[in-house]
Amino acid sequence: MKTDRVEGMRWDGSTESAMPIIDWVRDNGANIDYWDKDETGTWPYLEILRKGKRLALRPGMWLILDGTGDFRVYDSTYIDMFYRLTSGKTDEID
Repeated sequence: MKTDRVEGMRWDGSTESAMPIIDWVRDNGANIDYWDKDETGTWPYLEILRKGKRLALRPGMWLILDGTGDFRVYDSTYIDMFYRLTSGKTDEID
């Protein structure tokens, strides 16, 4: 089995926690913008543009840089489940 290295950061929605994510995304060759309101006028989000893809990172979500160099956005529930499965902690899965 091949193992890929992935990196990830969770955003809590604050401006302060957005700064290291913005730096990380730019360091990995993508464009990113911070928006204080989404189209409904309620949530802030980070918009990531890379390789013709547009991603929206909302508060509480994870931004993952996978082994191929692509960014992906995941809900924290998915990340928690994936971590427990891959770490062998399957007894904690609901």
